[in-house]
Formats: sequence, structure tokens, C-alpha cells
Amino acid sequence: MTSREQIHPVLVSRPRRFLVGSAMAAVALVTIAFGYYALAVGESVVGATEAVAQTPTTGARGKRLAANERAKATAGNPEQHNTISRQAAEWGAGTCLAQIGRVSDFLTTGQSYAALSRKGAASADESMFSATIAGADKNGLASISSFVSAPVAGDRCNSAYQTVVAFTNSCAEVREGRFHRFTTKVELGNAAESWTDGKGAYLHMLPVGDRGCVVVKTEMVF
Repeated sequence: MTSREQIHPVLVSRPRRFLVGSAMAAVALVTIAFGYYALAVGESVVGATEAVAQTPTTGARGKRLAANERAKATAGNPEQHNTISRQAAEWGAGTCLAQIGRVSDFLTTGQSYAALSRKGAASADESMFSATIAGADKNGLASISSFVSAPVAGDRCNSAYQTVVAFTNSCAEVREGRFHRFTTKVELGNAAESWTDGKGAYLHMLPVGDRGCVVVKTEMVF
């Protein structure tokens, strides 16, 4: 996770008409607030767990409040730079706190964003932490990112994230212009055009008819 693509800064054996229709239906699920429609999700298959939204405040008063909250939540945890990692710290995450901070920084730096964080039913240091981030960069490019972090054996932590973005350019133009380091093609059937940088990050690209390209970027962090 050493590179920073311009994505937040993010899938043909069926008849093309079917694919275009399916893709357009998928694109119809992003929020207008960020230039897309929000992905619809069914009811949870497990019991409800705690969830807290983080919406950065603006203006002079908002900055003062954010500074006060940051001072409280980051005491002894200087790595916590954003509302997501500060929420994890407030919940008591320990093993994964540094990695949560690193991944959430990567997904929110340079972004105007809002986030929804969740933790498992067990204590924060013994369960998975997840966050969904709706953001837009300085050019107005909107994205939806999600990541999970979970403690593993040996007092270590594993994390994974994915970012989804819809571009108005063709998939070839998007990869050449924004993701030129993804040069190795990955065989993932005919539904997606997939690439990797050879370092653990993957790029999955779905042409949306003549309307552009939906990109999903994924990576695991150990």
C-alpha cells in the first residue's frame, strides 16, 4: 500500500445488451450527494452490531470542536489523524489501531468525506472493525470505499479495502491515465477486465456501454 492512485483518492460471455443493462442497474445504486447512487444492501444476516457515523464538521466552530475531539481521542495515540481511526481508538481498538489509522489515512487523504464505522459484538480489540467511506476529491471525483481490519494470531492485524469509482472515460483510457502501473492482466473469466500491479493490489474494470467505466480497486494489508 505504498502508492496513491488518483481514484479517491476505485467488471463479458453474456450478450452485450444484458451486460449494459446490468451495469446501468448497478450504477443506479450511488448517492446523489456524491454524484452517484448509494449501493442498496439487504437486511443483515447476523445480529446487529454497534455503528457510528463520522461526518467532519466545517467552519471555525467545527474546527475547534474537531481539535478538542482529536486531543481527547488521540492522547497516547499520535497516529490517529482522521475521524475513523479516532472512533476506533474511542472504542478501545489496540492491536489493529495503527493499521486502521494507516488504511483510513490512505483512503481519506485529500478527500471530503463522511464515514460509517462498525465493530463486532466482542470488545473492539477482539473483533473486526469496518468502515464505509463516501468521499470526493478536490476535482469532485466521487468514490465509495470500504475496509475491514481484524486481529489475527501473534498480536498482528490484517486489513483489506476496496474502492469503487465510476469514470466517464473508457476503461482503457482510465487504466492508461490513472493506473499505468497495473500492467499484468489477471484471468478472472469474461465478466471483468482485471489487472494487478504485482504487489498485491488489483484493478477490476467494467465498461458501462458508451457511458464510461466502473472501477473497483482492492488490496490486502498485512
